[in-house]
Amino acid sequence: MTTWSELSDAQQCDVISRVQAGEDRAKVALAFGLKPTSLDRKLRKLRAQGVIDNYITAQAEVEDAAARSSFTVDGNEASLEWSTGSGPIQTLEALVASHQIDLDVWVQHGPVTHNTWTTPRARRDADGFEYFQNHQVKAQFVKRQPEPVFPVLQPVTVATRYQPPPPPPTDGLGLSYIFADPHFGYLKDLKTARLTPFHHRPTLDLHLQLIAALQPDRVDVLGDWLDMTEWTDRFLRSPEFYWTTQPALLESAWWLGQIRELVPHARIALHQGNHDKRMDDAVKAHLPAAYDLKAVDELDLPPALSLPKLLALHRLQVEWVGDYPNDQAWVNNLVVLEHGDRALSPGMTARAVAKESHEVHAFGHIHRFELVSKTLRPRGTTQVVTSFSPACSCWIDGRVPGSSPKSQWQNGGGLIEYEVDGAGYNLTPIVMDQGRCFFRGQRFTGRDRVDEIRSAMDGWQI
Repeated sequence: MTTWSELSDAQQCDVISRVQAGEDRAKVALAFGLKPTSLDRKLRKLRAQGVIDNYITAQAEVEDAAARSSFTVDGNEASLEWSTGSGPIQTLEALVASHQIDLDVWVQHGPVTHNTWTTPRARRDADGFEYFQNHQVKAQFVKRQPEPVFPVLQPVTVATRYQPPPPPPTDGLGLSYIFADPHFGYLKDLKTARLTPFHHRPTLDLHLQLIAALQPDRVDVLGDWLDMTEWTDRFLRSPEFYWTTQPALLESAWWLGQIRELVPHARIALHQGNHDKRMDDAVKAHLPAAYDLKAVDELDLPPALSLPKLLALHRLQVEWVGDYPNDQAWVNNLVVLEHGDRALSPGMTARAVAKESHEVHAFGHIHRFELVSKTLRPRGTTQVVTSFSPACSCWIDGRVPGSSPKSQWQNGGGLIEYEVDGAGYNLTPIVMDQGRCFFRGQRFTGRDRVDEIRSAMDGWQI
C-alpha cells in the first residue's frame, strides 16, 4: 500500500479535492493505493491543523444533493428524482429537506423507488479501472389542496327551447344526412389571442345548405364533433392549444343550433368519437370525484362535466350516442352508424369492415371517402352489404393535431336512403372540395359565416 507521504503534491491535492466534492473516502483511498483508515486519520489531522476545511460541510451536502436532484411539477402532481454515484443522502427525508420541498403543500404518495448499479471508471493518475456504486431515488408527490387541472368551463346557453321531434315513422322510406369529424377546436395566437379553427367552416356551411334543400328525416354526425386537444395526455400540448375548449363549445353549439333551426322535426344524433371521449377519460384519470356528478336540480340531465351537458343538447333536442367505441345506432334492420375505431391505409379500412360484417356500416374516424361492398348469399338469396366513410369536415391542410399536409384526407358528407321497416338502402357520397360541391344538377358554395358566428362567441377572437 502507498503512504500519504509517498504521494506527490498534485496527487495529495487531487485526493483532497475528490473527497471535498463528496466522493466516497474509501473508494478515493483505494484509487490512490492508500488504506481507507490511514486516509481518514490524515484528513482528521489536516483538518485539526487548519490545513483544510471540513471536507464535507452541512451546506455542501445540501448544495450537492440539490444539484443532483430534480423536482418536476405537473399540475397537482410532482416527481422527485435523485441520481448520483456518491453523496450524503441516505433517506427520503434527507432528500426532501435537501430540495426544500414544502410539505405543507406537497405530500408523498405511492411507493419510493431506489435503484442501484455499479459503473467502472478509469483511475486517475494510475492504470486500470475503479468501480463505484450509483444510486437513484424516485418518489411521487401530490398537492394537499388540488387546484383545477383543466380550464374552467361554462355550459352553452341556448335561449330557445325546442320541442322534441315527433316519433319516427314505422314504415315507408327515410332519408339520413350524415357527416363526420369536424374536430371543433383552435390554435390560439399567443400575441393577439385570435383563434384559427381546426373545423372547416365552408364544409360545415355546405352541410347546412344541403340539409336545408333535402329536409332529411334525420341528421347523423358520426363522431369527433370536438377535437378536445387540451384534454389528452398522449402528447405534449403546445401553449397554442390552451384555453380553447370554451370557444370550441360555443361555436360548435352555434352550428348545432343552425341544424335544428333548418330541420325542427328531424331526429338529430351526435355520436361520441375517440376525441370526444377525451373529456371522460381525463375526468376519470384526474378528477374522479367529478365523474358523473350532477347538480341537485338537474338530476335528470347528463353529468355536469360532460359534452352533452356543456353543449346543452337537451335544449337543442339532439340525441347523444355515447359509449364509444360501442356507439352504434341502427337506421333500419341492416344499416348501422358508428364512429369507428380503426384506421388503416387508404382504401383498406372500409375493406376490412366489409370483410368482417354482415351489416351495412357507415362510419367516421378515418377522414377519407371509402366505399366497399360485398354480396352475401343467405339461403339462396343475395344481400349486398357496404361499408362507407363520408370523409371529414375539418381542415385537411395539416393544421389538425396529428395530421400533416400529406395526410390523405378529404372533405365531404353522404346520404342514406333507407327502408324504415326493412333492409333496403342506398348510399350516396357527396364530395366537397375547396368549399364547394355539385349535387343533383346544382353547384353549392360554402361560406365561413364568421360574422354571424361572432355574436355567439362571448368575446372570443375568431
